[in-house]
Amino acid sequence: PIWDFTFPRELTLGGWLGGALQWHFAVMWLLAANGLAYIGYGLVSGHLKRKMLPVTPHAVLSDIAAALRGALRSAIAGRGPSYTEFTPVALLYTEYMLITVKPDSPILNGKDLVERVKKNPSSVSFGIATSLGNPIHQSVAAPLRAEGVDIKSLKNVVFNAGSASLAAMMGGHVDVVPVTGALASQLSASKQVRLLAASSPRRLYGALADVPTWRELGYDVVVAQWRGVMGPKGMPEAQVAYWERALKRMTEADEWKRDLEKNFWVAEFMGAREVRQFMDNDNAALRRFLSELGLTDKK
Repeated sequence: PIWDFTFPRELTLGGWLGGALQWHFAVMWLLAANGLAYIGYGLVSGHLKRKMLPVTPHAVLSDIAAALRGALRSAIAGRGPSYTEFTPVALLYTEYMLITVKPDSPILNGKDLVERVKKNPSSVSFGIATSLGNPIHQSVAAPLRAEGVDIKSLKNVVFNAGSASLAAMMGGHVDVVPVTGALASQLSASKQVRLLAASSPRRLYGALADVPTWRELGYDVVVAQWRGVMGPKGMPEAQVAYWERALKRMTEADEWKRDLEKNFWVAEFMGAREVRQFMDNDNAALRRFLSELGLTDKK
């Protein structure tokens, strides 16, 4: 800490510092400095001017319309940088989601959830952090989609944080909330939630070993959010190879393996060439999913 004070517990992020989103927020100051450096570079080099100017009424109205539709500002949606503008270096691990309900929820299990929604899509509400179309949303929408449910008809409520969606569920404002494995383990151990299904290809371990996968329940879907390392476009092959080797050695360290186990992350190292093909396939699947949600620009 820079200053000698602490934040009240009710104003801090939930869970422990090393888990899920908290782990990423721990580097917020580095990201802030990086953002300032990017803005400085953009101003000096003229990059921001080339990308953002001129501002026209048509462009402003187009962005407003896209925001009202919930269209994503991404390459898939027709705006923003594409993943092809970066150099893949390595994929490190994947993280799977657990579908949670309140302990006294009338939804008995994963199959019961799917059947209820098939019968009446608006009968069940879902708390989603932090945007539609992300892996958290996909983890519960995918089995419903596989059963022929129109995923646009689902009753989704988007929250700006997982803690907010969970608080809404505890308060009875939404029925179902997908969360990451580490958080699911903590909440289940303290009897705050009941776990219906996992989005992993096979059962997870430890405290989550008793949770059936969607595949076990009869729905052939797997949803993961993966973590990897990217470099700038045009990164020299020698540098890519160096960092690929360095990251591979890192994943073989005992400290890294303990961190994976503690967070219910699954080791899945891929080198640069494998990652490019993996990302191409993932992009195609994501494009189809977002298109069904109406979150991509029609061309």
